[in-house]
Amino acid sequence: HKLIECYLFDINELKDEARYQCVLNVLPVIGVWKERKKRIFTYFRLEDKLRSMGAGIMLKYLFDKYNIEYSYLKKNQYGKLYIDKSDILKFNISHSGDYVVCTYGSGESGVDIEKNINSMDIAKRFFTEREYQMIAAGYPNMFTRIWTLKEAYVKEMGMGLSIPLDSFEVQPGKIS
Repeated sequence: HKLIECYLFDINELKDEARYQCVLNVLPVIGVWKERKKRIFTYFRLEDKLRSMGAGIMLKYLFDKYNIEYSYLKKNQYGKLYIDKSDILKFNISHSGDYVVCTYGSGESGVDIEKNINSMDIAKRFFTEREYQMIAAGYPNMFTRIWTLKEAYVKEMGMGLSIPLDSFEVQPGKIS
């Protein structure tokens, strides 16, 4: 039995310049953290900077809450962040639009958040035939629901999009 918690962060909280600078100053500057901080400055659009910073805030919160050394943050060969030397705490992060979401707990998890989109071209290319038909049937937001479920699954596996999205099928329930 694994317990997974989920936090959602609104990046609009960082649009205040003083708050932005304060957060930037408290993010660690070692290892993968240093890479994240550098990446924040490479983004052209403010929203991209804020999403990356929001992910950093979530990670710092977890590391501080569980008293984990910042140097334990690592990336696997597929780019998934993980906590080295921790069999107890696992996490996953996603961001899109105005939000950053983080799941964490005692077991592996995958999470994805996206703005509502609908792309029949992407569905035809990357989804199974049955998933494509669900989208074609016009169920509200079905493309986004399928995409986020698939993305969360491959993130939980730790291999990202190296797992072909049409190699497995998801069956989202209906939202009433």
